[in-house]
Amino acid sequence: MRFEIVFMKLLVGLGNPGKKYENTRHNTGFIVLENFRKEHFPAEKWKFEKKFNSEIILIKDYPCFKETPLKKVSPLLLMKPLTLMNNSGDAVVKVSQYYKIAPRDVTVIHDDLDIPLGESRLQKGRGAAGHHGVASIIAALGTKDFCRLRVGIDSPLRKKVNDDANFVLKNFSAKEQKALKEFPRQLAERLFCLCSRDLYGRLFNWRGQASPLHP
Repeated sequence: MRFEIVFMKLLVGLGNPGKKYENTRHNTGFIVLENFRKEHFPAEKWKFEKKFNSEIILIKDYPCFKETPLKKVSPLLLMKPLTLMNNSGDAVVKVSQYYKIAPRDVTVIHDDLDIPLGESRLQKGRGAAGHHGVASIIAALGTKDFCRLRVGIDSPLRKKVNDDANFVLKNFSAKEQKALKEFPRQLAERLFCLCSRDLYGRLFNWRGQASPLHP
């Protein structure tokens, strides 16, 4: 077992603040990141930082998984921008500059209409594909050179709504919420391992898939 200290990693969950949006599909980034926190850092609590207009958790040291060649990596920053989705880049760039985090060490977790609910894609260097929160981050950082965990929200219910802008701002159904509660557990190890440069190459083209959902 060897030790390695890597540069700070930033995990950003995208969503809209406030009770009104809490369980909406567009808040998938918040939901996944919060469940990730509960699963691996239950003792850690969100702290509002006015200068970033965000809730953050700074984890200075944490153990990596036993099957990895690393015993420890450090540090990790979890972040939920409270700027409203379309202005997420304003908060992300402030945090990145303050903590001197390079874009390549940023991973953004967000909802994606092009991917079925219960599936995800881990990708880097792609355009926003119509997602305004991601577009805001690209504009603020001045680059697409960051990772994105695209979490699918497409489902048969989308056809019934027949309006994507309305669909993403509606609450998840009971079955959809159940799927999202289980899904972060499958993502947890991969999100952890993103924090090691040595392991990133193995994950770059990873595709995640949960059990099929049948509403």
